[in-house]
Amino acid sequence: MLLLNNKMPIVLFVLMVLTNNLVAQNEDNAWSTATIIPPQYEGFKPPSAGQWFTDPVFGTSIKRLTDEQNIYGWNGERAMFSKDDKYFLIAVNSPHRLRLFDGRTGDMIRDLPLTISDTSIMRWSYDPQMLVYASGSRLIGYNVATNKKTTLKVFSQQIGDSRGRLCGGDGNDFDDAGEWLLLNMGTQMFAYNIRNGETGPQKDLSGFDVDYCTISPSGNYIIATTSQAKYVWNRDWTNERRLLDKNRHMDMGYLDGSEECVISRVGAAIMYAVRFSDGKKFEVLSSDRWFSPMLSAVGGSNKKFVYLAMRAHELDPKQEWYRYFGELVQVPLTKEASPIRRLAHHRTRIAVNGTSFADQPELWINHAGDRLFFRSNMDNYVQKGRHDLYMIKLDELSLSTSTEETRHTQIYTQKKEIIISSDLPSMSSVYDIMGRLITKSSEKRIPIHQPGIYIVVVEQEHKPSYRKKVLVQ
Repeated sequence: MLLLNNKMPIVLFVLMVLTNNLVAQNEDNAWSTATIIPPQYEGFKPPSAGQWFTDPVFGTSIKRLTDEQNIYGWNGERAMFSKDDKYFLIAVNSPHRLRLFDGRTGDMIRDLPLTISDTSIMRWSYDPQMLVYASGSRLIGYNVATNKKTTLKVFSQQIGDSRGRLCGGDGNDFDDAGEWLLLNMGTQMFAYNIRNGETGPQKDLSGFDVDYCTISPSGNYIIATTSQAKYVWNRDWTNERRLLDKNRHMDMGYLDGSEECVISRVGAAIMYAVRFSDGKKFEVLSSDRWFSPMLSAVGGSNKKFVYLAMRAHELDPKQEWYRYFGELVQVPLTKEASPIRRLAHHRTRIAVNGTSFADQPELWINHAGDRLFFRSNMDNYVQKGRHDLYMIKLDELSLSTSTEETRHTQIYTQKKEIIISSDLPSMSSVYDIMGRLITKSSEKRIPIHQPGIYIVVVEQEHKPSYRKKVLVQ
């Protein structure tokens, strides 16, 4: 007993060192640009619903919300959180119905007593309790608190298709305010304001081979994705321009918090943000191989980021893997290159008898940008479409990007300055805590005008980049 007590401090010290190294490794991985395969790819099992677990590579805490393997889901472009982020809505199977969750805690609230043939037609409006959907020629409002239905507008003919899907069905048909809704009567499309009843001009899109159309976050633009290209117009259908070739998954957000853009893959392995005003492209992410991600930038992700669920593309990580594959990543929407935050391996892949659509990874960001829900079939790779729901609290993530200091470089601060102490020529980039580039300099003393937390990235020739979080007072 005495021998055990004498050894206890050594044991605790070793455990402390191992724990600290693991945390540092997780933080380093979160900002790395290396190819990182998911460990325990075949054998990883999440805990039961309501329990938290930690991503073993990136250190992100994840809460499992369901364990019935029945989350149906929709493409991540949909706004699945209510305007105030109080509620989260998703479809579940067996039987097919709509389920309401608490948008803050992820706890299930109830199944909605709605009988509709296609659950994908539901949209959140400016009223945080009201869902909106089309039924024949009527636009219906449904209150999730009272179960009351209200006819918002009766049009002269059927809106949407026979199932009530609007404008092709894949986009987020409302603007971020939940007021301007894009509607269609056959091939005639137009914007309608459900708050004040204003109806925009119509346009016949029969000559565009449209997959789907949607309205921009501000409500000022309409974008169509077709088999050949993406087109954008002002809301009154003026100033038509062609932004991108071919039809790919996309979402919309704001470059540097102010300029609306569409985010989509261009070419084989590069993701671009393309500015609406002039069509200029800004690279925001690249990998080493062709990829097809699901995107979510609802609410402009608080006008800062787009979130991607990168597919695994049926690869075996023991034989072939690429940067960001199988991951959830947070990508800054900036004109200058900014660090990408790797959140977790979502561990979604095509089941033994599955399909690409049934088993695609999907994710949904809320309006405030502090909750990310995603679905994954990590608990059942045998049967098709057996997904559960998971949650990440983005506001509780570690903000550190620090790696082990090298003997060549040290970073420290004094009042209103970041100081780089290095015996090698270096180039330093300073980002704010949201990943936006503040300045880039080869100087050793970098003035900072606003107090706060900053991320400094130092690049040196033939050396790995060095990152550190600093506080400037």
